[in-house]
This record gives sequence, structure tokens and C-alpha cells, in this order.
Amino acid sequence: MTSRGWQYEVWSEPDPHVLENVRFLAGYRRAWLFDPDLVAALRAVDLPPMTRTSRPARP
Repeated sequence: MTSRGWQYEVWSEPDPHVLENVRFLAGYRRAWLFDPDLVAALRAVDLPPMTRTSRPARP
């Protein structure tokens, strides 16, 4: 349909980094997965901020 100015793209696989981030963030939609007492305890601890470069490496 290029005569009408239409274009298309074929996508077979999402970017692995984007997919990893979406899956990670999707977990926060499920509040029942988090123990409220544990969340409160973690908030009470003074943890240093983590950056992408300071996080532990995955095995």
C-alpha cells in the first residue's frame, strides 16, 4: 500500500532490555506479592541509593 503512503514493519521479538524492564515493573501491579511488614521494615532501613552500575551482577 505504498501508493497510499502507508508503511509497515514486521516485529518478531521485542528488545530484550525493554522486555526485562516491563516484566520487572509489571510485578508492582500485584500488591498481594509483597508482605506489608517486610516493605515497612525495608523503608525503615537507611539504604544507599542504587544506580544501574552499582547493582549486583546477575549470575
